[in-house]
Amino acid sequence: MKRAQITVFFSLLLPLFLALLGACLESAYRQAQRSDIQRSLVLSEYSFLSEYQKELWERYGLFYVDTGYGEARESAEKVEAEILDYLYLNLSWEGGEAKSAFVPFQTVVSNIDTGNYCRLTDEGGMGFYEQAVAYEQDLWGASLLASWMETERDARELSGQEHIFEESREQKYQNLEILRQRRLKEEEEDVDDPTSELWQEDDALLAAVIKNPENLSQRTVSLQGIPSRRALLQGEKTTGRFPGNPVNDQWFHTYELEKFVNAREALCQEKPAGSWLGYEMEYILMGKESDRENLRAVVNRLLLLREGANYAYLLTDESKKQEAYALAGLLVGFTLMPELVEALQQVILLGWAYGESVLDVRALLQGNKVPLLKTADSWKLPLSQVFTLKSHLADYDGQTWEMGQGYEDYLRLLLTFAGRKEKCMRGLDIMEGVIRTTERGRHLYVDQCVDGLTLQVSFQGMSLFSGILDGAGASGAGKWQAERRFAYDW
Repeated sequence: MKRAQITVFFSLLLPLFLALLGACLESAYRQAQRSDIQRSLVLSEYSFLSEYQKELWERYGLFYVDTGYGEARESAEKVEAEILDYLYLNLSWEGGEAKSAFVPFQTVVSNIDTGNYCRLTDEGGMGFYEQAVAYEQDLWGASLLASWMETERDARELSGQEHIFEESREQKYQNLEILRQRRLKEEEEDVDDPTSELWQEDDALLAAVIKNPENLSQRTVSLQGIPSRRALLQGEKTTGRFPGNPVNDQWFHTYELEKFVNAREALCQEKPAGSWLGYEMEYILMGKESDRENLRAVVNRLLLLREGANYAYLLTDESKKQEAYALAGLLVGFTLMPELVEALQQVILLGWAYGESVLDVRALLQGNKVPLLKTADSWKLPLSQVFTLKSHLADYDGQTWEMGQGYEDYLRLLLTFAGRKEKCMRGLDIMEGVIRTTERGRHLYVDQCVDGLTLQVSFQGMSLFSGILDGAGASGAGKWQAERRFAYDW
């Protein structure tokens, strides 16, 4: 009788044991299914990121996916379809059918959504800025940072001298004109300004600072619809890993100087001219529609920098000041107005600084170096040749100094003065223009290029014991929501 009772007792417990065992197996199955989903998501994300735009990488070292996929318009549906294809390639079940003889997990995607794109153009080009800074830091480390920060200090010093020079020049010429008019009224004798023929018009100035002006690029582009002038697609905020600051600015300047062609490199045939605009760095600095206009503006800017530094030196060189005073006295002659001699002396010094600056910029465009601050040894132009400078320009070609800065160093100075947004967006103008000249990038829009996004996916999983425990029932035990943020790791 006892044996029968035990048999009945265990018979009644058996379903409970089986139910408990089934629940444990179902739970383990669910966890394994969840792990399979996570694995498939990670593999799909890597697969999507592997579709980076090839021209952006090969030419500029940047990882971005073109969400337009070679078409002129971005399509979120196409992005989602692309990721969905990768998900199904990594899952073992698709469209209700097994993809192999052994199918441990039957999981389908019930919904997929993407958003919060990190775009190349976000926050005025800061998406581009941050990845460019990361690229340079990975390439160079911190070995050059100290010298770059010295360059920034030099830039601020030169900028201060430039402003002082401009104010001084305006004041000196006003004073000279007032004194000339007073003498003409009192003594009926005028005084010629010996520097009046020295200042060059824009076209003549380019001819003066370029050794072979016939080699100047004549390329012109339309600026309508370029990234810096059109309404752009808006994305998520940038990562903030490399915020805009003076240190990161120098990394970014290095990136632009490496990746974009400047006029000196093109004129000296060190690099081929750009395929959109020939002188790319000059466009980044000035933003004009032709190479000639951009180069002319950069030359004028460099002349002002050099004039300020050269004039500041002349004011400290007593022998050169005496030369200028003697010439001023000779031009004025006998007069009861000694202040007129002093005013003309200052104007001659200004013209002398200008002539030296023309030689400086000409040397820079030939690949030679020019010291930021001149000394008696590094000064080139004698006063006797100031007013006939045009006929002496070729005499100074090839002169250089071992210690000094080259054209690229002076471009770095100008970049330090430029606005961060302008530097970023004009760089993107060039990148889009250049890549559109290629077969693979004919329809590229830089604001459609993303390096990160948010992915939301809903999964429906089948139960291990679908006939006994329906995990897809009202409890929703066989449903998963996954939200992931993924991006390139730079």
